[in-house]
Amino acid sequence: MSSKRNEENWITASSDIKKLKEQWINSSQTKIPLLVIGESGVGKSFWIEQSIQIRKILTNEVKVVDFNSHPISLAEINLLLKSQKTKVIWLKNLAYAETETVKDWLNWWKEEKYNKDPIYYLYWELAKEEVSLLQEKPLAQDFFEQLRSFRFELPPLSKRKPDIALFLQNFLEMANADLKKKVLSFEEKFIPFFLNRIYKTNLHELRDLVFSMVAFTSTKHVLLKSLPLHYFTSEAEKLHIQTGVSISDYEKEIIKSNLILTNGNREKTAKILGISERNLYRKLKEYQLEEVC
Repeated sequence: MSSKRNEENWITASSDIKKLKEQWINSSQTKIPLLVIGESGVGKSFWIEQSIQIRKILTNEVKVVDFNSHPISLAEINLLLKSQKTKVIWLKNLAYAETETVKDWLNWWKEEKYNKDPIYYLYWELAKEEVSLLQEKPLAQDFFEQLRSFRFELPPLSKRKPDIALFLQNFLEMANADLKKKVLSFEEKFIPFFLNRIYKTNLHELRDLVFSMVAFTSTKHVLLKSLPLHYFTSEAEKLHIQTGVSISDYEKEIIKSNLILTNGNREKTAKILGISERNLYRKLKEYQLEEVC
C-alpha cells in the first residue's frame, strides 16, 4: 500500500491542529529538540518527516534509534555525528530500552543540553501508552522530564472531526492510485458513519477502512447500502453503565446510536442489534425514533 507523504497531505482544517502546526513549523526553524506525543496512528512520524523537510535534511542524514528493535550505542552515534554523516537523531520506543542504555542517553543529554550550537537535530517520538511505562523507570522518567518542555501532543482523530472529510478524500485518491480503481466519491450518507465511528488506531484505521471499501466497490461511488455488515460492528472494550437509568432508556439510546451509525438503514441496524426488522419497527414506534430513519 502506497503512503506517499508530502506537505499537501498535511491536513489541518480544525483550528487547534492548525495552531499546533504553526508552532511546529516555527520550532522546526530552530535547533531545539522536539518531542512529539500521541496515540497510535495520529501522525507522529509524519510530523517529524515534515520538520526534517523544513530543515532541508536528506533521508540518508537521518539516524533512527529504535530501542525496541534497532538499538544503537551512543559511541556509534557520536562517530556518525563527528563524521557529519548524520544530522538527525530520531528516538523511538525509549520506554523499552535497557536501564544502562537509558542512563547513557540521560547523561549524554545532561551535557548536550547546554550546547548552544549543536551539529544535529534531536527528535523523540513517544507513543501515548509509553508515558505510563516511563513513570515506572526513574531514569527514563528523568529523561522525559528533561525534554517535556519541548513536547507537542497530537490529538486523536476523535478530536479532529473537521479534518475527517479531507482525510477521506486524500485516502480515496491514494487507494485509487494503488488499487488502479476509479472510484469518485463516497455518498453523502457516509459522513455520519465516519464521524461517529470509534477509531482505535486513528488515521491508520481510517486509511485501511477506505482502502478496503474501494477494493470491494465495483461502482463509481461507494454506497452505504452495499457494504457488508462487519463495517458497522465494532468490539467495545467496555460497556459503560450508569446507575439510576432504566433499561428502556438504555435500549432507546442503543437503537438510536446504531440507526445513526447505519444512516437509518433498518435492515443493517436490526442485524447489529440481533433482532428482526419487524421487532425493530415496533421499537421505533414505541420510542418515537421513526424520524432517525
